This record gives sequence, structure tokens and C-alpha cells, in this order.
Amino acid sequence: MFAELYAGASEPSWLSRSEVPLFIPYHRLMRRWGGKLPKSPPHGRWALDSGGFEHVRKNGGWVLAPETYVRHTLAFDRQVGNLSWAAPMDWMCEQDALAATGLTVRQHQERTVANLPVLERIWYDHTDDESPFALVLQGDPELDENAMVASFMDCWDMYVAAGIDPAERPFIGVGSVCKQKNTAKIGALLEAIRERGDREGYEQLAVHLFGAASAAIVKYGHLFTSCDSQSWSRWARWDRIKWDGCTAVHADCRNCLAWAQAWRAQTLANAGQQDYYDDQGLLQYPWWSRREWPVAA
Repeated sequence: MFAELYAGASEPSWLSRSEVPLFIPYHRLMRRWGGKLPKSPPHGRWALDSGGFEHVRKNGGWVLAPETYVRHTLAFDRQVGNLSWAAPMDWMCEQDALAATGLTVRQHQERTVANLPVLERIWYDHTDDESPFALVLQGDPELDENAMVASFMDCWDMYVAAGIDPAERPFIGVGSVCKQKNTAKIGALLEAIRERGDREGYEQLAVHLFGAASAAIVKYGHLFTSCDSQSWSRWARWDRIKWDGCTAVHADCRNCLAWAQAWRAQTLANAGQQDYYDDQGLLQYPWWSRREWPVAA
């Protein structure tokens, strides 16, 4: 059952100030490269956002070398600490991403599938530590419900054809739905993924929903195990929200850790979820966020 909500954040320094899970973009951490990277507290947790959507849209494709991305991810893992997982260098299938590359949905899916074993091979060339890179499904979010689900399942089948069975990996991500307003389509997709990933004798397949909107979190939180969202920032920017509990001097809370944490707690409550703490008051994380999943050969 969904119980882990990563607050999307653009300020790397938050990593040293928060024990609730954060989703931090690669390019933001790179601004600290060569300087002092933040250090995650003993019981912190975070995930690395590759920034693929903006990167592909801006550059017409990935111009960053996989070797560079892996090398930096390894440094973040060791120097920041507590990295749960990292997004791959995947290719989103929203219309503006397709327009930027001039490629088809199928070609974006093929590139996404091909990237994962490349990252893992490079990773294991450098270390025996468990690879953090998540398998991500991509598909066409603009199709009607049945066709959209089929598009994502096509991506699943492409992984299988490449020798990587998503059902054998307890953690997968779902991309290209962050702008999808029809939450019923998201629900149908998540149901299909759960059904495809049903494995007798295994733990439930853990599913991460990228860029989840508040409505999708509340309505379909029972269908995924984690998500990331920056809705807290968008709300503050659009509605000029200055949270009552915020003591900082700023016009609104679009870049406010206190507001992000408050929004996160309330959104979890609205979804009938909550964080879990041990007897010492330490936040507990689900088994799958400890990077203990099998990897492709």
C-alpha cells in the first residue's frame, strides 16, 4: 500500500535539513559539484531525479553521457548518503518531449529500455554496491484509456524482449503521466501494472508514480507504493500561499521546506496514509526503498 511521498524539491540544502523523503533534481545537485555537497541526516532518505523531461525537451535528446551520469550518481550516493534510488536517463513521451526530439513514442520507449542495462553495466564497473537505477515504464499519455494502458504494456514487453522482466524487479517507476488530468486513466494504468506484476510467492511489486498530482495521490494512492510531487510549490506559486506555520520572510511558500513538509503530511492524511515511526521516533521506510531489489544480468 502507498505510504511514501517524496516531496519534489529544487534546493539541495534541504537534504541536510529533512528526514522526510525528498526528490532532488540531478542538475541542482550538480551546482554543488566541486563544492560541498549536502549531507543527509542519519535517518534521511531521498531519490535522484534525472531531470530527463527538461533535459530532453531543452536539448532535443540526452546529451549527457551515461558514464558521466553514473559517476555523479555514485558520488552523490557516497557523499550525500541515504540515496534510495535514482531515475534512469529515460525518454518521456509527452507531446512536447516528442516535438523536441522529432522521434516517435516507440523510439522514446526503445531508448528508455536500452538505457537501463547501460547504466547498470557502468555502475558495476565502478562498484559492487547495489545499483540504484530504477526501471521506468514509458507510454503515450494522450491516447484513450485502453490504448494508453496498451502503450505502457508495450514498453513492459520491450524490457522482457531485452532480457529484463519488470515482474522480477520489485520496484518500477511510471513516467509520462505527470500532466495527465484524467486521473481515471492513471488508475486504469496502475491496475494493469499491478495485475501484470502479480507474482505468486513474491512481495507486492512496488510502483513509483512520477510527478503525481494531489488528486491522483488521494484517489489512487492504494494502487502505488510511492510517488513524488511538487504540487506544494505550484499551489504556493499560483495561489500566493503563505502558510500560517511558516516563520520565514518571503511573500509566498513556493520554495519553503516548512510548507513542503506540511503539505506532504496533509496530503498523506487526505489519502488515508501516514508516516510510520519506531519507538525512538525515527521515521521508518518500506523494505523496497533500501535498494534490495534484483538487477538485470
